[in-house]
Formats: sequence, C-alpha cells, structure tokens
Amino acid sequence: MIAIAVFGDHVARFRRSRCAVFGDHHRPFSAIAMGRNPHHGFVKAEDRVLGREAWAFISALVTPKKTARQLVAALKVGLRPWVARDVPSDHYTFAGEIPWHPSFAAEALAESGPEHAYRENVRVGTRNMVVEILAHGYAWESYHSEMNRTGSALVPSRHFSTRFDLRSVPQGFDQCLPDGTQATITLSGVDGLEGDVLYVREDLLRQYIGDRTVVWIAFGERELRPYPPSPPQWLVDAQRQQEDAWGEVLTEADLKQSAKPPGKKNTRKRQPAGTSAAKKPPAKKVSKQAGPENCRRARRKS
Repeated sequence: MIAIAVFGDHVARFRRSRCAVFGDHHRPFSAIAMGRNPHHGFVKAEDRVLGREAWAFISALVTPKKTARQLVAALKVGLRPWVARDVPSDHYTFAGEIPWHPSFAAEALAESGPEHAYRENVRVGTRNMVVEILAHGYAWESYHSEMNRTGSALVPSRHFSTRFDLRSVPQGFDQCLPDGTQATITLSGVDGLEGDVLYVREDLLRQYIGDRTVVWIAFGERELRPYPPSPPQWLVDAQRQQEDAWGEVLTEADLKQSAKPPGKKNTRKRQPAGTSAAKKPPAKKVSKQAGPENCRRARRKS
C-alpha cells in the first residue's frame, strides 16, 4: 500500500499491519497510526536500485457510525482531515513522564480544550463530521543532546491512556494496564517500512470507541529518487494529472471481508468426450499450512 508501483506488495502489507499479534501477546492489536513525527506522519519505502520512493500519511479515524458512510465517500474523493497528517505532539516532555505527568499533552489540551485536542470537525457538504485520533507524538529533537538520540515515537493519546490508567514500561514507549498486561506497542517500523507505528490492544480499542467505528486512511505520492533536476515530460504530465498520488480507505467491514477464507473451488476437470468411463482415483491433495509470517520490527526504546 505504501508504495504502489514501487513495491507491489505494500497494499497487502498495510492490510496485514492493520491488525497483528506480537510475540507472547496473544490478544490482537490494531494499528492506530503510522508515521514519523515531527514530520506529521511521514512514512516511506524506497528502492535505490530502481530510483523510486513512495511516502504516505496513515491514520485511524474514530467517527460516529451514522456519518461513517459519508465520511468514507468523502475520503475516497480526496478529503484529507488535518488530524490524519498532524497529531498533537510534545517536544520537551521527558519520555519517562509519559503518560502520567501533568505536562504531557498539556500544550495541546490548553490550545484546543480537553474535548477537542484530538478531534476535528470535518465539513462534508452541509454536514459537520467529528473524527478523533488516538495517537500523540513524542517529538524529541535529537540535536538538543549528544546522549539522547531517541528521536521521535508515537504513543497513545492522553485521553486513551487516562481512560485505562496506562503507564509506560521502563526505558520504553509501550504502555501497560495497572495489572501489568500489555496495552499498546510502539514500533520504529514494520514490514520494512521506515517510520513510527502505534498499535493498541483491540479489546481496549472497542471499549474506548463504544458505539462509534474506525476508518483507516492512507494517502501519499510516488516519486523518483534522486529527483531529476530537469524532470522528463512524462513525469511532469503525471504530476499535473495527479497520477503520482494514491490513496486507500478501509472500514472495519472491509477488513472483516478480506479476513474471510476464500471459498473452495471445484478443480475437477471435465472428462473429454469419447474417453473410457473408467476414471483414475484422484490424487490426494496435500494441504500446506502457512507458517506465521515474520514481521521485522524494532521496538522503540526511550
């Protein structure tokens, strides 16, 4: 998905990374946001041999079910909510103070108010639709310190962490429930993609959104790397027609449908006319059981 026409399997990668089970954590986790802050959710894939690069903003939007269909239709024709690109972030909060310290997300809460810090009113036609994001950016700028080279990471929103009384693990950005069970996972990349990824436990996500639903949006562009100083005419034409841009919108219904096993196909060949009625016994089919896919990832540490 991240790099259509660059790496052909990235659509499947995005669908797979939307929900996953990690290591000893047997509960499913859902992808809430992928990005690289402070670059506002920038994720990329690159092929230096082909000289191609593709980048994307990826986000999960929580919205009321009654307006979800209209929101999906608007997203498919080009609507891009600002919160899908830019999540609230902290530049100077100590990583160990997330999420419990009063200074965490204090600026975002003060600017927009507690009810609107992670929400946006999206105008579609004559209606206003509310979307909420569940991610917050840790946007430490590494040039401030020769010792702290952590860079950026994504953590749950202040509202999500407060709702479940989460606390961070030592020397890391993952968060746990009071009983110590894993609640969220922060990664520095998944399936070979560069960028920050936040997963939250799916059962907690269901509790948080209540009677609302989640819509996943991913959009970006494909580019040449390095970009030529005198771009060829075909590239200029493609950019004018926005053929270098791409996007995909997924709903919970879409993902449930794609998760269903395909129906069995009847592979029996018809008997050619004029042949003997005697038939050979069909060969036994050996079913191959696919092993779990390895998902290369690097756990973010503070």
